[in-house]
Amino acid sequence: MTVQRLRRLVGRLGGPAAVTVWMWLVTIPFALTVMSGAQYLAPGEPIWSAGLVAAVAHLAVGALLLAVKGLLALVPARARLVRAALAISAFAAIGAVRPFLIVASARLLDVRAELGDIGTRVALNVVVCVTVFSLVAVAVDLIRDHRGVFRRLRAVQRAAVADADAGRRRIDELRRTGTADLLEAIEQEVEPVMLGGLDAATASRLLRSIANDIVRPLSHELFDANETPAALAGEASPPPRRRDWLASVIGGIRPAPPLLTAILFVLLATPYALGNFGLGVSAVQAVLATLILFGGNRTAAALAARAATSAGRVSVIVVGVWLTGIVLAAESTLLLRTFGLTVYGAWLQALLFPVIALALAFVDSLSARLRSDQKELEESVLTSVTAAARIRSDYDRERSRLAHLLHTAVQADLIATALSLHADAGRDATGAVREAVDRIREQLARAPRNRPDPRAQLGRLIETWASAMPLRAHVEETIWPSLIDPARCDAVIDAVSEGLANAVRHGDGTEVGLALLPTEVGGVQVIVASGGVVAGERRGIGLRDLARSADVRLSQVAGGVELAVSIP
Repeated sequence: MTVQRLRRLVGRLGGPAAVTVWMWLVTIPFALTVMSGAQYLAPGEPIWSAGLVAAVAHLAVGALLLAVKGLLALVPARARLVRAALAISAFAAIGAVRPFLIVASARLLDVRAELGDIGTRVALNVVVCVTVFSLVAVAVDLIRDHRGVFRRLRAVQRAAVADADAGRRRIDELRRTGTADLLEAIEQEVEPVMLGGLDAATASRLLRSIANDIVRPLSHELFDANETPAALAGEASPPPRRRDWLASVIGGIRPAPPLLTAILFVLLATPYALGNFGLGVSAVQAVLATLILFGGNRTAAALAARAATSAGRVSVIVVGVWLTGIVLAAESTLLLRTFGLTVYGAWLQALLFPVIALALAFVDSLSARLRSDQKELEESVLTSVTAAARIRSDYDRERSRLAHLLHTAVQADLIATALSLHADAGRDATGAVREAVDRIREQLARAPRNRPDPRAQLGRLIETWASAMPLRAHVEETIWPSLIDPARCDAVIDAVSEGLANAVRHGDGTEVGLALLPTEVGGVQVIVASGGVVAGERRGIGLRDLARSADVRLSQVAGGVELAVSIP
């Protein structure tokens, strides 16, 4: 455990959990057994009376803890170090008065008890109270923080999965609306009038009607959609269960820092050893105990690291500290007999050490797990935000793709076919209408990534329009390398489709000129010149869409209208 981590743990003593009811409840078994003060009893008093006396004394300790809690409430929450120092001082004061509380409780219950070696007993109680109360305070504060982080982490993780599922459903719904529903609407328009054959003039009007009344409104609806990211959010998920959190904490338990655990326990036992066995024996015992505890902790840690499962690791830790406590108790017994001293209470180390070691392991492990989960929470939030942006981007990209497809390729195909049928009014047009519907179905079903060659794409597009209207097209050969970029190629196709469609809608029927030229910066310029006049100042949806990624100029020139779109 580094100095920085130790400082953070000490700082938690100044938090809201510095004194809680858990501090009193958790220490009840400890106060009624190891620290019951049985050695205070006068000869002849029954041993069970020590537990009764300790219980009354622990009630008094609880009252003192309430007073400390009230005192801490007077200190601002932001002054954590001041609060921590005050809490440690208060714990030491409670330890100092605890021997007197035991004697007073004994007298209250008419049990004979004596203070005995007051210096040793005060020192022992001070060390134990400061250590145990501090561990409990830190553990409670860590548990509260970690449960909050754990809940937020699981909520973010589940929300990310729900949002991803919701985003995919919305994209699927968008595709269904833009394909299946559109095709169904077209079929409903086409089927009834094709049963008895279809002349060219009627077919031309039908295809124009489909383009203007079905395809165009849907493309506008897709283009103008402005849904917020919240519309893509999934349903709220329930909070994680308490046992999920407990399993996470237990699964993350690791051995306590070996040297710190050894030193802390030796410090706990030293006041008792000094008071009962003298400085020489206490010094020898302190050195031997430190070596035994350090070695036992290191061995347990090494074996735990090899465990294949969390349950195996926790079992190794528990068994390791228990065996280390037994070895320590055996060594203490042997040492005291070697010096000819009376062995008293050495066996308690076999019970006390595992409690202290496991408490330290829990605090240290939970502190590390809290930092890990906080980092994971930050990463999960960032991942969730990134995923939400990606889902929204995918949704917008698909919506834009469908809008472009309907507004340019599909609508242009319908208008071009309608124009070609109008020019050949004498033939049966049933097959031509069915072919047009089949082409729409093929275009809608084509995967976005199945991209044909740019030359083939533009060639088919220009050929389709040339069969339906007087068109003079000129394409500079030097533009083709620039159209390898899919985004630029799509923008050029959109510009050609939009320019020729507008020439049909707003032109005067004269020949239309189309030119695709390279720009000085490696882009492509699309120029569409047609007869007529510029219709109003407000641009249509297609031109507004083009202006997002290109320089669009629509101007009145001698002899007609010129649309110039420069795609970088």
